[in-house]
Amino acid sequence: MKRFFFTTTVLVVLAAWASGQSSNTMPTASEQLRLFQPNRELLEDLISHTVELATSNTPAGRVKACHAVTKDLGRALKQASESDNPDRVAELGEHLAAVVELGLVPTIDNARATIPVGSAAAELNQLTQAASLDLELSVQSIRFTGKVGTSPQVGKTRERLGGAARQLTQRLRTD
Repeated sequence: MKRFFFTTTVLVVLAAWASGQSSNTMPTASEQLRLFQPNRELLEDLISHTVELATSNTPAGRVKACHAVTKDLGRALKQASESDNPDRVAELGEHLAAVVELGLVPTIDNARATIPVGSAAAELNQLTQAASLDLELSVQSIRFTGKVGTSPQVGKTRERLGGAARQLTQRLRTD
């Protein structure tokens, strides 16, 4: 329950911060709608998975919810890359790396500390392997051509995602 209130508080603070940003020219309502449209479905999915994370009672359930968030961000990252939108690729890639580094990896570590060796540990390893594979596929979906391929910011994001993927791969057990 604490996670739910923490998540809600973070979202409210971020919304307040974003609305407090000054802008010399405010976009019109139609421009705001056009800018919001690509994020609508993603935001709905992220909120749904955040609620799943907050209400999950098992370590494996929390890992599944974090993995679902990374899959959603990876899917959006791929779409942005296919649309040759380097700014969106960099932004989504940074979000994806942060979720892996600050959410998924610590959640796996906490689960490993509480799950004894056995079938639950094997399930956790399978979940970790699936998350690792999905992250690798997301990184591979970033184009090396066009505006995305030549963007220095996307290059930095690609490197950060590679580091996040290595962190996740290190969590795989071989026993």
